[in-house]
Amino acid sequence: MSTQGKFAPITNPNMDPPKISHTQDLDEIKDKIISLQNDVEKSYLEIGRLLLKAKEINGKHGEWLGWVQENVDLSVCKVERLMRVARWIDKNEAPVQGLTFTQAYLLCKMSQQQLAEFGDFINGLDKVKDMTKRELEAKIREFLKWKNGKSSTAQVSQQAEPQTSTKDGLSERFDRIRNDVSELASIINGTSGLYDTFASELCKVCQTILQQLLPEDVESI
Repeated sequence: MSTQGKFAPITNPNMDPPKISHTQDLDEIKDKIISLQNDVEKSYLEIGRLLLKAKEINGKHGEWLGWVQENVDLSVCKVERLMRVARWIDKNEAPVQGLTFTQAYLLCKMSQQQLAEFGDFINGLDKVKDMTKRELEAKIREFLKWKNGKSSTAQVSQQAEPQTSTKDGLSERFDRIRNDVSELASIINGTSGLYDTFASELCKVCQTILQQLLPEDVESI
């Protein structure tokens, strides 16, 4: 009886497994991003996820930045923001659904505690969906000033108390810096006369800080 066609061909066990080329994957990601990037406000989550996948494929930090600059018609800052929002949403940290990219990005810069407090401050986070960028920025500035005012009052009453630990002190300092930078960015975005002068410089400062961190630290930001 003929056994032709009944058995799979025997492969050489000494042969190396075929190398997986990621070029096609990256090309497909590039084409998909190009098809979506004209409507970032609505397609931001898919674009952010695609960028995260491309970064995972590229591996090394330098190769990733080179790929972005050569293949994506988005600034490095915008790319980082899109990935940050995608991570934020995929970790189920977004407090409401149906946000635009701008709304999501402004909210994702807050901690979970700050978001809860901000929700109380505006009588419900669902109201964010009806706010324009300027309205949301204004509300966030108002909230941060209110919160910083409360923090300052509490700090005065606790000046006599020793600092519990270096970590606690650094955390408080970082929160103040983050709030100051967020407020500064909002002011720059809302003032046409300042935007051209300071926006690119603020972006460069943030990029410089990120480059001083290890790649794994940047990925968790």
